[in-house]
Amino acid sequence: MSRALHKFVVVGGWLVPFACAVYDPSLLKGGNELERAGSGSGASAGSGNSGASGGSGASISVAGGGSGSGSSGGTDQNGGGTTGNTGGSTTNNGEGGSGDVGAGGVPSGEAGSGTVVPIGGASGGLVFDTMEDGNNVFFLTSEVRGRWYLSHDATDGEQTDILQLIGQIPDGRDDSARAVHVVASGFTSWGASVGFTFEDNVSGDRVAFDAAEYSAVAFYARVEDGSATAVRVNFPDMNTDPMGEECLDADAGTGDCLDHFGVDLTLTNDFKQYVLVFAQLGQKGWGKIEPGLKASDLLGMEVSWAPNISIDLWIDDVVLLP
Repeated sequence: MSRALHKFVVVGGWLVPFACAVYDPSLLKGGNELERAGSGSGASAGSGNSGASGGSGASISVAGGGSGSGSSGGTDQNGGGTTGNTGGSTTNNGEGGSGDVGAGGVPSGEAGSGTVVPIGGASGGLVFDTMEDGNNVFFLTSEVRGRWYLSHDATDGEQTDILQLIGQIPDGRDDSARAVHVVASGFTSWGASVGFTFEDNVSGDRVAFDAAEYSAVAFYARVEDGSATAVRVNFPDMNTDPMGEECLDADAGTGDCLDHFGVDLTLTNDFKQYVLVFAQLGQKGWGKIEPGLKASDLLGMEVSWAPNISIDLWIDDVVLLP
């Protein structure tokens, strides 16, 4: 089950509803038989889920990791519909060799996820995902993997299928051939998003990742001609996500949750590197206020956009910086 939580924020003098998906760990479970190849290109097989939601609900799509079938979500008590999940099989070239440092300090696509690379003379950064393996799962340690997902509101919009999430970059970008590519339009409630979360390699349960030794996340992004350009980049942690229970309130329930630390960006038609320093991220202010991002209990990264727009977005080479 996934729920959409609605808040109202002021945009241009108008009160605009804002909502985010609340994650159910059962949606992120795949199976226990993931193949982890040390070299070669990976491939994602099997089907992900496309949840159907009604009312104020949200739908989350994740490609199945491992063999076997997933579970169907229940009905949202706030009016959201049901969300189903089907497991598939996933192959991933988790560790990859050490790659060269690309322009702007981000490793080239040759560095596999979980690879520690030298950046700007510092001790090194950690590669989340370069997308060069072609699938939406990336391995960070022997215990933790990441998984890309798609989420959207319950209205009648269209969004890239989860199995086509990793796309071929037209003409490439430096040494990079693939990137996350999302096309979405027609959502009229809170909009849609793309992001990744962390899982236990064995159980598939959603877990936190300790990024306390790092100070920032860097990635490349751009939009196609005709696309909306404004996005919000959020970093859920155990203080702002219902999973951590710190933001739960006896009266408001999850109403104080999901006000994650993040930043608003305006993208361009050219790939540009964005370096988001943890200490400079902020909350919107409608949820439980925290002193700062809890990087030691990071739950992922999410890029979202407003309703009633069309977006054609590319994201590439996501890395933690020292």
